[in-house]
Amino acid sequence: MRDYYQSFHIEGRHDVISSYFSGDRCVRHEPGVADGVREFLHDLETLARDRTIDKIKLLLGQGDFVFLVAQGTHQGEPCLYVDLYRVEDDKIVEHWGFPQQVPPPEVRKNDTGCSEP
Repeated sequence: MRDYYQSFHIEGRHDVISSYFSGDRCVRHEPGVADGVREFLHDLETLARDRTIDKIKLLLGQGDFVFLVAQGTHQGEPCLYVDLYRVEDDKIVEHWGFPQQVPPPEVRKNDTGCSEP
């Protein structure tokens, strides 16, 4: 998953997608999106215009689930990308995505360090 996220999302190497999915199979648990890798690539064209993903901050795996938090921006504002993946036979088969805007330092209720470089 680290290699997938680094190469595909951070470096923008979308040509490697077939290495991480089995055909068009991917269940996407996000409001307003359709299942499938083709739909994901289509949605990514729009997303990529408004966001950057700079680095992985946290990566945890247990069984067939991988939890990942990455730091970046959305429309120029700091954002954390929180993703949960389910993997089967070394391929991504399900995805839950939760982008989270990072509030300015003066209104944060804690200092978790997730928005720091």
